[in-house]
Amino acid sequence: MASKRRRKSRTSRNAGSSVTESYQTIGANMLLGGVSLDSNLILVTSATSGEGKTSTVYNLGIVSAETGKNVLLVDADLRRPQLHRLFYIENEAGLSGIVGGDKWSECIVKSEIPHLYVMPSGPTHENPNAVLYSREFTNFLEHCCRQFDLVIIDSPPVLEVSDALILAPSVGGIVFVIDGKRTNRASARRAISALRQVNGRIIGGVLNRKPKGRYDYHIETLG
Repeated sequence: MASKRRRKSRTSRNAGSSVTESYQTIGANMLLGGVSLDSNLILVTSATSGEGKTSTVYNLGIVSAETGKNVLLVDADLRRPQLHRLFYIENEAGLSGIVGGDKWSECIVKSEIPHLYVMPSGPTHENPNAVLYSREFTNFLEHCCRQFDLVIIDSPPVLEVSDALILAPSVGGIVFVIDGKRTNRASARRAISALRQVNGRIIGGVLNRKPKGRYDYHIETLG
């Protein structure tokens, strides 16, 4: 596994803050034993871009790793990757290169946070769907399920491209992120319906920024 990184990752989490405590609750109740899953693969997505799915992946990864579990964060947004920016790591090699023969084990970066690893997206791919449908990607996920206690995948928004719908049937559960100040309720319902139509299992939702104002984070069951 690679260890090269430019600098320490940024963090929006302060010990004892309401945001940190909320993510700890999400991690404990939903990702760390509160929900029965068929596999240890978790997909995080949203209806549209800009709703906070990547920051949710980032924060859930940290609180999960802090329990002592080995956690891998996978940036499967091959069109507009952002996860590497939060960790200040290079994106010269990553998920997009495995179909071309790159060794995935050499692309995984160990973060400065104990037990937390990151698989960047790699350079933009001309056909992201080909990567997600590939045997190499399937083999990668199967190996990661054995190698790590928890694998959290950051995927593109449901209503903008088909990537999340490709991934949804293969994961143990889906976390749906909603921005309370900008998400259109009809759009959120359409996205959730689309995920369910491909047998995606939505295990919960993160409400990011309540409409009343200040940033807040909640876990809610999406029935």
